[in-house]
Amino acid sequence: RMLVTLNYIGLANIVLGKQLYPELLQSAMTPSAIADGLMKIDQHSFKAELASVRSMLESEGSSPSKKVAQYLL
Repeated sequence: RMLVTLNYIGLANIVLGKQLYPELLQSAMTPSAIADGLMKIDQHSFKAELASVRSMLESEGSSPSKKVAQYLL
């Protein structure tokens, strides 16, 4: 928190710069909140968005973890 300020904590949400899936933290993480969040996700667009995250993170000569670290910095 002291080093980086982010709007999201989930990797896919961070990379996309938008909320692909809900981020339920601490007391917000309840069974009903999880079910509600899952029901709102369109599976087709969700899979397409995840594929775009994967293509953003893949590159020749650089591991995905290094690319994420560079993106965050």
